[in-house]
Amino acid sequence: MSPHLPSRVRSVVTTLAAALSCSLVLSGCGAADPSAESSDGTVRGILEELVAAFPDDAQVSVMAADGDIITVGEVPESIAWSTIKVPIVIEALREGEDDLGEQAKLAITESDNDAASALFDTLGGGYQASTKVDNLLREADDTTTLTLPNAALGGDTGFGMTQWSSADQARFAAWMACSDEDAVQHVYRLMSDLVDSQAVGIETTDGGHAKSGWGTNEHTGVSTMRQMGTIDTDAGLVAMSIVITGDRLDDVTEEIDVLDDWLADHAGELPRTQCDAEGQ
Repeated sequence: MSPHLPSRVRSVVTTLAAALSCSLVLSGCGAADPSAESSDGTVRGILEELVAAFPDDAQVSVMAADGDIITVGEVPESIAWSTIKVPIVIEALREGEDDLGEQAKLAITESDNDAASALFDTLGGGYQASTKVDNLLREADDTTTLTLPNAALGGDTGFGMTQWSSADQARFAAWMACSDEDAVQHVYRLMSDLVDSQAVGIETTDGGHAKSGWGTNEHTGVSTMRQMGTIDTDAGLVAMSIVITGDRLDDVTEEIDVLDDWLADHAGELPRTQCDAEGQ
């Protein structure tokens, strides 16, 4: 990889930004009001160009106005890493009889592994805890994700190795934003108050709520950097998930910083959904 990777990628993104602005912001572009279908098609085309600009594999999922998910790009694996802490913390707060607020805060705002593991254990640990987290995901219309139990693959935080698709993550992020449940909203608020080392991309934007995750799979050698979250705008909710995979964690981290920042800067031009949209 070139040592000038970030600047090279940024130049491509800048070029695409102008195309997106003209394609989606109708004023000044001379376009008639598009149907939801044609608008989503335009978004898909622009995002496909965007993810193709990156030297590593990239995937972006965004919720459309009707509640469907637009996904572009492909990645060889979609390991959740620390993003899985979000449903774990929610379920632990739902069930917890003790005050788990401090552990919840550490697990989300600092991505503290020990706090997340302790909360997972309050759910019974192992497959019992995994099943409870899966049941929570099903409430968000995620019918495929299967949370791994702690200590899977010999690790001490095996749930982080769970495969969680970007589409299901974007849907889950929207579900969180639209939920009126106390435990869900508590975690959602924590996702807008991350410590500096965790705050990148979506979370740094006004109205942004996000959780990132990253790591290298020692079995495949694939490094992943990912983020899921939402941006509240005057016109509605932008819910998305971004995944970039490659050979070097430093490279994919630099790339997702660029992609995250671009998506956050152009949130007003991305599809927005309302909490009463179909599927919400």
